[in-house]
Amino acid sequence: MTKVCTKCKASKALSDFGMSKGYYRSNCRICESLKAKDYYNALNPEQKTKRRLLGLEKAGDVATKQYQAKYRQKNKEKLALYNKEYKEKNPQKIKEIKKKWSDSNKSYYTAKLSERRATKIKATPSWLNESHKLHIHAKYSLANMLTNNTEQKWHVDHIIPLRNPSVCGLHVPWNLKVITAKENLTKNNKVML
Repeated sequence: MTKVCTKCKASKALSDFGMSKGYYRSNCRICESLKAKDYYNALNPEQKTKRRLLGLEKAGDVATKQYQAKYRQKNKEKLALYNKEYKEKNPQKIKEIKKKWSDSNKSYYTAKLSERRATKIKATPSWLNESHKLHIHAKYSLANMLTNNTEQKWHVDHIIPLRNPSVCGLHVPWNLKVITAKENLTKNNKVML
């Protein structure tokens, strides 16, 4: 079945028309979209800001959040590919966004750093001698040197993580290894032997 759009006067399939209260709209989806864009462009900047803020409030709705979560779950690969391509095309923008977020969330980083430091102190045994401590320092120096002399970041990883639900390692030289930051962040606090 077809229907004639009152705006563009073209005969189109019913699937090209939106529904409203059980009836097909008089304008096709394309004409409706153009009409909405024209209306939005005619608004003054203050009205546009008001509409954008109202849209952000609506985006905070529980139903919207549930829908977004389901969409992300269904389209993991598609979103991962999109994000990867976006990051590759816009490295400076990503850097600015991260910097802005970290500047406005310094307390988060401070708390995480303090928690990590406390965990490390608890996981450092009292029987470590100076030779062990020197060996630990050497691993951190190696990671720092590799970061400065190569094009990727390097981390010192705890082979058996300091915090894991099933097993917790110690902050000792034989539990440390130098790996790329990407590997370390992928591993997170999982045990991978």
